[in-house]
Amino acid sequence: MPPLPNASRCIRLRFAGKIDTAIWNNVLYVRYTSGTISEENMEDLCEASGTLYDSTFGAYLGVQWTLDTVEGQDLTSDTGTYWNESFSLAGATPGSMLSANCAVAVSWRSTRHFRGGHPRTYLAGIPLSGVSSNRLLDGTYRTNLVNAANSFRVGLNALTYPSSGDIEFIYLSYYQGTDSQGNPILRGTPVPYPIVGQKVGQRIDSQRRRLGREP
Repeated sequence: MPPLPNASRCIRLRFAGKIDTAIWNNVLYVRYTSGTISEENMEDLCEASGTLYDSTFGAYLGVQWTLDTVEGQDLTSDTGTYWNESFSLAGATPGSMLSANCAVAVSWRSTRHFRGGHPRTYLAGIPLSGVSSNRLLDGTYRTNLVNAANSFRVGLNALTYPSSGDIEFIYLSYYQGTDSQGNPILRGTPVPYPIVGQKVGQRIDSQRRRLGREP
């Protein structure tokens, strides 16, 4: 596979931690409106987004779930600003949890309409108190996660820094269509699309095997 092209004024945020000894990772994207983000402001962004992730999603994840690092990489060039912020944060819901491969799927909505996979965040660390059966989330727990996802999105969009201007939660489209062999066609320039909403399915998903579209 060829290397991915640079994405002007876009930042990759990688959130990482553990569930007991199992490692989890989630990658999200934001863009900034002006200038070039400084190292100091990248540090500020990683710190703020990690704190926001914990206060929204972490509030509904089990106590064995931890957030350990948030890594920020400016994708404007191969030498874009980088920062890795360390954390020592844990989930706030007591009691036992489902196994580390089980996850809640947060689907992020954009203004773009298309067939195929949409951006999702898989949240592992589901407490047993959040499920109603061996395959479904409890209705109240699901509503709480919808509200958490909304608060996370709104919180990210409220961030602003002197070197970069406003921060906007996005996803990056790197591919457009397929060739005659069915291989995805890489765009010359990635296209950013704003995230404007969120949905949480009722089904318990998996971090290891994508289960397909949920009604």
